[in-house]
Amino acid sequence: MSDENENVVKVENKTSSKKSKRKVTKQDILEANNLLEEVAEIFEPCISCGLCNGVCPTFKVLLDERVSPRGYALKLREKIIDESVYEYIPCKACDNVCPMKIPISEGILKAREVLFLRGKGLAKKED
Repeated sequence: MSDENENVVKVENKTSSKKSKRKVTKQDILEANNLLEEVAEIFEPCISCGLCNGVCPTFKVLLDERVSPRGYALKLREKIIDESVYEYIPCKACDNVCPMKIPISEGILKAREVLFLRGKGLAKKED
């Protein structure tokens, strides 16, 4: 029988000033990689028209392409993922205007799951 600890990688959570550790297994990494492939496929048909940005409340406030639905689509179809996906508000307005019928919010939420599986999830806030 194999030792459980040999399949565990410790990853520091850098999303919080308080350093927390979450055990990331090889299975987690495998699932994250498979999920990232799925996310890239979701965004593959994107034509970068920008209609999604026009209805995005986050983009309207921040005016930053990096945290806009189109910005996420461009990054995620190339399998580039960062912690900015946690700034996405899943209101689904972008889903409703996409001419390619891309489930944008579903793709971004799956990208969050990829980060979590890789040990880069948001740390719980302690009072």
